[in-house]
Amino acid sequence: MEQISNREMPEELKELVAKVNKVEPINIKAQKPKSIEELKRKLSDLSYTMRDKGKYEKFPPSIIADILQREWYFKLIGTSRDYSMLYVFNPDTGIYDSSVNLIYQLTNSIEFQALPSDWKNVIEIIRIKVPLEKPNEHRHLIPVGNGIFNTKSKKLLEFNPKYIFTSKIETNYNPDAKLKSIDGWNVEDWLKSLVLGDEEMVTLLYQVLNEAINSNYTRKKIGFLVGEGSSGKGSFQQLIINLLGFSNIATLKMEEFGGDSNKFKKSMLLGKTCNIGDDISRTPVDSVSDLMSIATGDPISIEIKNGGIYSAQLKMFCLFSGNEMPNVKGNKSNGWYRRLLIIPFNANFNGKKENTKIKDEYIKDTEVLEYVLHKAINMNFEKFIEPEAVKDAISNYKVKNDIIRSYVIERYLVENYTYYERVPIKFIKSDFIEYLKENNNRHSTIPYGFVNEILKNLNELSEGTFEEKNSRFNEDYISTLPYEMKDFVKVGTAKAIEKSG
Repeated sequence: MEQISNREMPEELKELVAKVNKVEPINIKAQKPKSIEELKRKLSDLSYTMRDKGKYEKFPPSIIADILQREWYFKLIGTSRDYSMLYVFNPDTGIYDSSVNLIYQLTNSIEFQALPSDWKNVIEIIRIKVPLEKPNEHRHLIPVGNGIFNTKSKKLLEFNPKYIFTSKIETNYNPDAKLKSIDGWNVEDWLKSLVLGDEEMVTLLYQVLNEAINSNYTRKKIGFLVGEGSSGKGSFQQLIINLLGFSNIATLKMEEFGGDSNKFKKSMLLGKTCNIGDDISRTPVDSVSDLMSIATGDPISIEIKNGGIYSAQLKMFCLFSGNEMPNVKGNKSNGWYRRLLIIPFNANFNGKKENTKIKDEYIKDTEVLEYVLHKAINMNFEKFIEPEAVKDAISNYKVKNDIIRSYVIERYLVENYTYYERVPIKFIKSDFIEYLKENNNRHSTIPYGFVNEILKNLNELSEGTFEEKNSRFNEDYISTLPYEMKDFVKVGTAKAIEKSG
């Protein structure tokens, strides 16, 4: 341990420090304790030696912190010392753990008389001294139940403190895993039944599994399992949970990623491999900013109750399920739509005899999970495939999520307003309000940027070029308009959407 200076040190500590500095380190790191309990015993033994068999009453936080830092692995993981969390390597799991309770336990192993105020001081002292590290960014290294799988070499590495992982999955990697049949059932045939035999969709399901097991790399998508009840989406979701282990999964719903009332909930994401939120709410989601940041691998702020605010760079796959897609308020951008990975479940198992063993036994079977992991983890792809069913689902969602786009498609184009060279904007606004009422939409006012959105959709969805202009209306032209438009225009100049080309 680095020699502790006696300058300006209270006299009562000088003799203690002198004793501590004379004790040779036992190098607990080199002994590689296999469990937290073994680590705690070794720290306790070291403490006993340093006390010179009990002659000294109590170690101060500064010495406890120096012992811990010297004898074990602590790191600040993040991009800024001020806003990064302190992690300790956990030999039980083989990864780094942000649990302050665990650090308190290690502190107590060295000094059983330490008070809660001492525990906190120990953490603050360690924070100052330990190195700042970025989380693992090697996409080819994936921590599994029994080690770290290297997807390039296809070899399983032992857990090691040099690999900075903060999450893993529960299932072990078995290089000899084979497809298992149970009572005539196997997982491949079952997955096909969930997607009506569509081979491309089966491939997509395995790509989803691949994304879910690797929290160190993101393909920049947010997943949605969408289908009516008894469509199989809940069973597929349960397969993911079984594969990763429930303790490695966060369960935040979409609306819990934003809003002041949810500010502490994002701390549940720490140390997790994947987030799975079910029962998509019909209530409009106010903000998806943090959700999109996680999808793209950008840092987000996480506030821990009574524990401060930290910056965390999470790359976990966020997956949600429900009967329909969410209504996202205020975000109709292409950026949002680019993040969507909609996996439609169109099967209908209503009226069929339910085999409860599938969910209760088969997809929990160790050999089944090892086969699924073996196949998923060995997939090599840069982007998710987009079967026709997925493209259709995204196209339909754009319409439902964007009321202006919906109006253009279901009213403006259907009623053939594009036939007319000049359409009065007063009429378009009135017609839009009527459309809202007919569709029981809770909005009853014209949204901000309404005309620009109308133009954007018309130029995308229809032939010709559409612009907003101060247009001239004469009697001859007005006479060609349908009666519902004539009430909104008089001879003269009025704002209109003009078509050319």
